[in-house]
Amino acid sequence: MILLRKGCRRSRLNVLERAEIGVDARKMLVLAPMWLSFLLGSVAGAFLQNHARVYALLLPALLTGSLGLTYMLFRQRLKEQFKK
Repeated sequence: MILLRKGCRRSRLNVLERAEIGVDARKMLVLAPMWLSFLLGSVAGAFLQNHARVYALLLPALLTGSLGLTYMLFRQRLKEQFKK
């Protein structure tokens, strides 16, 4: 929005506006992969629903359960690694 007001020229921006654009760019680095993974998960879920019907929810349930169990088992090791 800032760039649109300033005619898409970075040379017309002040320091605060440049900082805001930097913050917005960093937000996009987080939000874009989240949006993409949501979209891919929706498509994969629709595909699985057509082929597996009721059992389509088993895949995300098993994935979430196995990741949770793995985290629970290795939590202490992870805490020690991050302290180093």
